Amino acid sequence: MRLLKRLGKQALEVDAFLDFFKIEPVYRAILRSWVCDMCENSIHKLFLINLRVQAEQRGFYFFVFRRFLINMHGYLAAAPTGTPLPHKLLHEQIAHVVDSAVPSTRCRGKRVPKTSSRLSTITDTMSLVAFNVPPWRPVNDGSLFREILDGSFTGADLWGRLRGRRPIRWVTKSDEVNDCLSGEKESRRVAALRNKLGLKHYQRNVLLVEVRYPSSWKGRQVRVPTTLDAGAALVFRPCCHDDGWGRAVNLKWPHRAGLPEAVHDECTIGTGFELTALGEPRQGVPRTGWRRMYRAARESS
Repeated sequence: MRLLKRLGKQALEVDAFLDFFKIEPVYRAILRSWVCDMCENSIHKLFLINLRVQAEQRGFYFFVFRRFLINMHGYLAAAPTGTPLPHKLLHEQIAHVVDSAVPSTRCRGKRVPKTSSRLSTITDTMSLVAFNVPPWRPVNDGSLFREILDGSFTGADLWGRLRGRRPIRWVTKSDEVNDCLSGEKESRRVAALRNKLGLKHYQRNVLLVEVRYPSSWKGRQVRVPTTLDAGAALVFRPCCHDDGWGRAVNLKWPHRAGLPEAVHDECTIGTGFELTALGEPRQGVPRTGWRRMYRAARESS
């Protein structure tokens, strides 16, 4: 009986979610099954919650997120019966549908206002090796860090397109990075920056680097992150602060707003980029649970 009550409550939540986004009956069967699957995992369910929270904040997001759901229906419906989907994991499905959509549903948040500060992105040396080290200059992550540290590899040596695992890049204000690093003890400065940017995936022993954009950078529009940009990530706060920027989730309890954050599409690296070897976080990642992130999402609405 208890199981039936739980399943009945979940069914009502699923229908309420589809009703909110005005999903037509022709799309309902497949999307209802997908949403039910998402609700079986707390992090995936948090993604759905964040979609609704952010859509309630700003009407334009409603249409972007609704388009994503229709695109997800098309992706799921295209697979022949009995044929496994190319992206078996739910978070991979989300990233694929968002990144391959035409018109794009990626980096569709509100444009952030111009700022006097330069932009910075924090990455690890393994990502730089994968995407931004010329193929004719073979290095590993450790040797690349040492070369950045001694100045033999600089921003002028970067190659390719600035991106992450997905074709977007998360940025913050360089002035905020300076203030964060200068306000902490030497032994805690890298971990403090990681925590205030919500970079949960950077554990101990990961070599981090700051890539600072040139002041004259004229890249693509920098925008407030949306839930689709974050994907099925545990650590994300769907909000726009008073200064027009998003805010990272501070990994330290009670998960207050961290540093400003924004996103842009991948871009070609030009002249004027600078590299700073930050080092590795000496402290572990603070514990974060989905219930805490759920409260953070609701507080941002």
